[in-house]
Amino acid sequence: MDTAITRAEHEEFRRMVDANFDALTVEDKRLNERLKVVEETNRQISDMNITLQKQRDILQSCRKTYRQLQRHRTRKTSA
Repeated sequence: MDTAITRAEHEEFRRMVDANFDALTVEDKRLNERLKVVEETNRQISDMNITLQKQRDILQSCRKTYRQLQRHRTRKTSA
């Protein structure tokens, strides 16, 4: 366990570590790009959700107004 390694073994190990580090750096960049896409998609979905909620509120208001008009017309024709 305490035996010294040769210079060639050290260089081979260093190259292997460097290659693994480079591969991890590339993977890290790739994942960061994917994360940016996911975050943008999430923002767009959130914006759409807000828009849909506003549209729902508008439609509910229109439906309420329509029902009130129907009741008013019904009373008017009954009288």
